[in-house]
Amino acid sequence: MTGTFLNAAMLLTGIVLVRLGVSAPPANIALRLRWPLAGAALYAGGEPLVRNLETCTGPQALRLLALTLVSLILGNLVGRGLGLQRRLSSWGTSLTQRLPRLDEISADRQTAPVGSSANGWFGFGILLALNPLTIPSSVLDGLDNRMLGLSLKTILDLLALASFGRRLPIAGGLGILAIQFIWQGFWSGGSLAIAPLLQRSAIANAVSMEAGILMVCAVPALAGIRKAHLADLLPSLPMAAFLALLWKG
Repeated sequence: MTGTFLNAAMLLTGIVLVRLGVSAPPANIALRLRWPLAGAALYAGGEPLVRNLETCTGPQALRLLALTLVSLILGNLVGRGLGLQRRLSSWGTSLTQRLPRLDEISADRQTAPVGSSANGWFGFGILLALNPLTIPSSVLDGLDNRMLGLSLKTILDLLALASFGRRLPIAGGLGILAIQFIWQGFWSGGSLAIAPLLQRSAIANAVSMEAGILMVCAVPALAGIRKAHLADLLPSLPMAAFLALLWKG
């Protein structure tokens, strides 16, 4: 869970710096950051794929790769059947309408108008938690102590928070931090807790590879090339564990 604690520490530091007056980078610089971040996400997702395959013999590697790809396809079908992306998009749209707006926040008071702050900052924290990198990177953090994915998410979170400047209230920032820590801690802590069981059952590699594939699938969205229905792919994580257990048996 090192990445989860590092993420919390960096977010707290970022909140303090924003309150001290550190501003967000210009829009053109932020846009240029998309490609380096997407490249780093590609590496963060591809590295567990390569490392796990290197530990296997030729037939084992082919079986593991086939298993993860089949899990991705079946997981996508399950996710689409459940309408995960559709529900998540609808929820996100509803939350977006309640977010604090820069033109409604008092720069002098450095707080949002009474009645809009609590729900608005809470919704903002939830939207940040719904980043497509959150679940797969948290799983990799818990299973293999791979922190790069959560580090990339931290950068994206900091850019979003910095856009509010000193208008970001302390209570709102701490609320956002709490939501991120609880949500990421749930996935990374849960993955850490079941890691020994997954390793004894010889299915940890499949879950780690599937999380890596999900991070790779997030690359086009991070680069701004196209939106991907990433929520529909999330069932592929438990699907990989289930198929690996069946195949082993």
